[in-house]
Amino acid sequence: MSCILRTLPRPSLEQTPPSAAEWDIIHRYSHRIRELSIGPIGQFSLSFLRSTSSHPSLLVPNLRVLKWRSGINPFLSIKFIQRFLSPSLISLDVALSDADDERMQSFFASYPSLCPDLKSIVINVARPKQVSTTTIGTLSRAIPRYKHLESLDLSVPINDVALTHIILSPTFIRLALALHPDISSLHQICIPSDITPFRNVEKLSLEVWDLDFVTTLLRTQDQMFRSFVLRHRSTPTTDAAFTFFSALASRQRTRSLRSIRLTPVMPDRVDVDGLRSAPRESDEPVTHYHLTYDTLRPLTSLSHLRELVIDLGRWFSIDDDDLLSLTRNWASLQVLHLNRRQYVEEHPWRLVKYLTFKGLSALLECCPDLRDFCLPLDAREVLVNMGKTIGNIAVTYIHSPNTPTVILVCWKKF
Repeated sequence: MSCILRTLPRPSLEQTPPSAAEWDIIHRYSHRIRELSIGPIGQFSLSFLRSTSSHPSLLVPNLRVLKWRSGINPFLSIKFIQRFLSPSLISLDVALSDADDERMQSFFASYPSLCPDLKSIVINVARPKQVSTTTIGTLSRAIPRYKHLESLDLSVPINDVALTHIILSPTFIRLALALHPDISSLHQICIPSDITPFRNVEKLSLEVWDLDFVTTLLRTQDQMFRSFVLRHRSTPTTDAAFTFFSALASRQRTRSLRSIRLTPVMPDRVDVDGLRSAPRESDEPVTHYHLTYDTLRPLTSLSHLRELVIDLGRWFSIDDDDLLSLTRNWASLQVLHLNRRQYVEEHPWRLVKYLTFKGLSALLECCPDLRDFCLPLDAREVLVNMGKTIGNIAVTYIHSPNTPTVILVCWKKF
């Protein structure tokens, strides 16, 4: 916007709004603009935005893509955005630094009528927890008003009304949603038996409170996801994780699914109270507290998998043979992260199995495209020919959290 304003004959708009002649200069350029990004802005552009309230027509009538970034600028309010919402708009990307409920409600209620043909919507609020239930309801009622929406990315939670529409709609291809905490079961959502949830979605990202809720949505096994991202707020049991992986790795998705990411919303600590009270008479893993080879075994059917990132708040108990059995079907794997977080509690080494350098060497031979790797590694025994084994592969990053060794192992770019 500043490049257009610099064409005006005067350097400031603080005293009076643009004259008729100055508006003619602005319109001479603005009708050609198809994509516009605003924020953070300088004082000159801010003065111009304040002067637009009295302008009778749209500022950019042929705009197709709008990116609105309020950043840390407290003056770049969402109230100014309506001057840029053109009926020709197909992509709207809004990032807000605060949750101004009154203005957000006004915006969410009006933008479906101002730009009815949107195909892509991104709304990111820096503090989504501060958004009121009334504002969530206003946003949720606005979503079903779009008939051609293909991509939706929201940091603000949605309620069961909006989720029902999204689940049943055939138009969505890319979804990134945060579900409201009150949505804890499918009993609140009416899904006809002849309709597949998310049936045309290729990239799905969900922030949920209950893993079982998502497992139920996946049991139809007809969705052809290419990318699946799940951000969870509660730590699932081993049985719940196994059931989820079994539903996700259905026969129909063995060729389509390329990327799986399961990460926590907040990097909380693992629950070690149960670990400390668990029996320690043997070295066998306590499967209620750990994720093992059997938990991840359903994913071995995904022969085209390229990225696997799993952090469920549980220690992985996997040795060399387990990891090789998992990855021998993932020849195209490029990224493998299993519990990236560094736990600060005492490590119950007697209760878990670890990968060693021998298994790491076999993994790198099995997955020649692997470039990013994170898994607890027992580094107490180093192979003599380790450098020769991995010297000519694609790996650029290895991270080994919670490793049972007092020696700091530093990995450099190979």
